[in-house]
Amino acid sequence: SVADDQWHSATLVVDRENGKMAVFVDALERAASPEPPGFGDIGDESDGYVSVGEEDYRFTSDAAEFPGVTDEVRFSSTAHTGDRILRAFEGSVPFSVFAARPEILTRGSTTDFTLEGYNLCQVEMTLIDSSGAEFPGQRVSSSATEARFKIPVGGSAAVGPGQLQFQSPLGTATVSVRILDPERSLLRHEPDTLLLWHLNEPGEGKVKVADSGPLALAGESRYSSSRSLPALFERAREDVSTPRSKFIDFSTSSFTVEGWIKEGRITPLWDQKYYSDVSVPGALWLGTDYDYLYVNLKNTAGIWAELELRASRYDEDRREWTRAVVTDGQFHYIALSVDRTAGEMRLYLDGVERAVGALPAGFGALAYSADNSIATGGLWDELRISSTAHTAEKIWQDFCGEHPYEVTAVSPRVIHTGPESPATQDFIINGFQISETNAQLLQGGQPADTVLAISDRSYGRVALAALPGPLLLLGSAQIVISSPGSPDTSADMMVVAQSTFPVDADTLLLWRLDESANGSTTFLDSGPFNLQGSSAPESQATAGRFQGGRQLAAAESVSDAGRLQFGASSFSVDFWMKTGAVPDIYTLVARTTPENLAEFDVSILRSGSLRVRVFDSARTLWQAETRLVEYDETAGWASCVVDDDKWHSVSVVVDRGTGNLSVYVDGLLRRSVAAPAGFGAVGSPAGKLRAGHYGGTSTSYPRQFPGILDDIRISSGAHSPEQIWGDYSGIW
Repeated sequence: SVADDQWHSATLVVDRENGKMAVFVDALERAASPEPPGFGDIGDESDGYVSVGEEDYRFTSDAAEFPGVTDEVRFSSTAHTGDRILRAFEGSVPFSVFAARPEILTRGSTTDFTLEGYNLCQVEMTLIDSSGAEFPGQRVSSSATEARFKIPVGGSAAVGPGQLQFQSPLGTATVSVRILDPERSLLRHEPDTLLLWHLNEPGEGKVKVADSGPLALAGESRYSSSRSLPALFERAREDVSTPRSKFIDFSTSSFTVEGWIKEGRITPLWDQKYYSDVSVPGALWLGTDYDYLYVNLKNTAGIWAELELRASRYDEDRREWTRAVVTDGQFHYIALSVDRTAGEMRLYLDGVERAVGALPAGFGALAYSADNSIATGGLWDELRISSTAHTAEKIWQDFCGEHPYEVTAVSPRVIHTGPESPATQDFIINGFQISETNAQLLQGGQPADTVLAISDRSYGRVALAALPGPLLLLGSAQIVISSPGSPDTSADMMVVAQSTFPVDADTLLLWRLDESANGSTTFLDSGPFNLQGSSAPESQATAGRFQGGRQLAAAESVSDAGRLQFGASSFSVDFWMKTGAVPDIYTLVARTTPENLAEFDVSILRSGSLRVRVFDSARTLWQAETRLVEYDETAGWASCVVDDDKWHSVSVVVDRGTGNLSVYVDGLLRRSVAAPAGFGAVGSPAGKLRAGHYGGTSTSYPRQFPGILDDIRISSGAHSPEQIWGDYSGIW
């Protein structure tokens, strides 16, 4: 009997190989039963849980919970023998190691290490890398079942597989680990990168998070309790999201989401559920759910595609257990690759494919909401989203840092020359094993008149400064990057000579915004009609794209007396702008009636998109809107970024001859929309030009556009693509 108010050891052994179930009490077998013929799988409930000390579930009455006391509950994935059970009961288990963490070590750091097993009191440890170099560990504490060490992983340690050797007077043991170089395994800007958060920003609470990708998808920690913590790659951060409307619409594109997560607090209470995830709410979810990795994709029809990776799973074919533990308080690299061509999604843990699933037939585009965002929950260190389905080889390389030499990105791709340009310009080369590279600028296959001086170099990043000479030609160029023992790599560049807009024959208004006074200031008009403007008391004179510019402008012109009443004629609007993310809609340039109704306006939305509206006299709307990033099944991915704190040229053309409303950014066409049927005349006899005003309905945001405007021009004709490119680049 065990009902004697004494401690007893109880063991249940289910031996499927030999078809037997046995019960041991105090290490003695007390009951046994053969497996019934055809007995199937155990535990087919995916949401099952472990309970201890509860009433027998077979009773329907309100039975009380177990009145006794339980201690030390363990589940094991093998059928323990009687001898093993006896040794555990007597405490005579020989020296052995059964758990060691972390499994990933970073060179150049000292790692806290925990060992679990038996008879560990006098254990010592040595790290041996793949070259045979040894790094002794420092024992911090030890007991019979646990030992703690500090492992100084030298900066010279070989990257790759390593071994921890444990020595004790009672025996030896070996544990496999992997040594990573944080610089080599750092996620980098590559040709298909859409978003890249390094999450190294220090500070607690609501902190801005920079995007090192091409779309300026900056984030912010969502809660005042958000922490920045030490991590594998400098620092990690909790709970970050982009502003509403700043997200990626994957549509029917393939893509990859990857990063490093740390999850160490799991509780069975539903109201205390805790997880690490990245999501585009309502469309994509990837992260931990209790003790497993989980993926949800939702299409526009509301159909879900799901994939999960359980922490422990028994493989019937291989007749062995597989483990994929992410909730052990250590950093792990997870990756989701969605291949729309193959109709598959694959889930990777620490560089190895662990689960694969088919997308439902005809799955279509992922769900879309204009108010969506990209958000992380829990603790993340590095997050990257890419526009292609990464292969197993690529994901393994990104995990372990074993990349071949490759130049992945050069930015920016425009070289400025001429009197309005800075004397030197900074460029960044990203890639792998590029620390020995050199660069040269060519035009027509010959060296161009530009000095490229490297200011900093490392494994994955080379910084250089360009000093253009007077003989540098406008137009195409190539930067050629060389590294010893590797083939040259080239990237196309464009040499431009930007300058202020000229007063052309069709110019109606041109504000250069060079006035140096702050506050309420009169703007001179370089056009033919002296349509002067004035700014708000809050406005500030600041450096513009060309000489001066105006921040917090909230400017408006005198009445234009119908000079900007276009009727059924074509017209064009050009200006330069520089801004970061905006909290709501701001009107950059507009003409309004005395009743303050817009006849045309160019606005920036909180998504970073540009919206152009034109109204006829019946208030029929003709609208075009750029997209931060979008996917087209024929053209692929395209982006248009204007809220990245860099100068951008914006041109809008209303062409009544072709019936197209076109939006150009930096000299290139970004959107063109045909006129609605029967679209009428535009403009009233009296109106004003306005620039840099709040365009939303909230009372919570500043009334002035927070960015900078420069060189605003209104013209009476439909400018051609060639003229717009020439005005932007100086190339005619």
